[in-house]
Amino acid sequence: IKISNQQKTLDDRVTKNLLAVGWFIEKRVTLARAAELARKSLSDFIDMLKKSNIPWMEYIEEDQKMDDE
Repeated sequence: IKISNQQKTLDDRVTKNLLAVGWFIEKRVTLARAAELARKSLSDFIDMLKKSNIPWMEYIEEDQKMDDE
């Protein structure tokens, strides 16, 4: 099987995206670092997460208390 350079480039991008998303979900990297690893702007990375129904913002108990005040 012969793989074209274009296919290899696509595979590399997909791999980087998957790693970045996985590490972000596992909290091994920040949102900004994950976007950087995926070679995407922060807004493009967030859009990608939204399209995959992956929460990108944490809403913690402290935030809830502030909202309730």
